[in-house]
Amino acid sequence: MTTQPPMPETIENLGAAVFPSFAMLAGMQLELFTLLSNGPMDVGELAQTLDVGSTKLEHLLYSLVDAGLLIVEG
Repeated sequence: MTTQPPMPETIENLGAAVFPSFAMLAGMQLELFTLLSNGPMDVGELAQTLDVGSTKLEHLLYSLVDAGLLIVEG
C-alpha cells in the first residue's frame, strides 16, 4: 500500500468504466436485447414498443453502441 494519491488517469478510467455497465443494465431491464434479437428496429419502433421516450432511449442506444453491445445498421 502507498499513501500517494491515485493518478488522475486512474480515477478517470474507473469513472468511465461505470457508464457502460449502467447502460447494459438499463438495456437488460428494458428487455431491449430480447426485442432486437428478432431483428433490427429503429428508435421510434423501440420507444413505442417499450413505452419510453424516444429521446432518452436514443441516448441509451448510443451508449450501448459505444460500449460495443449494439451495432448501428443503415
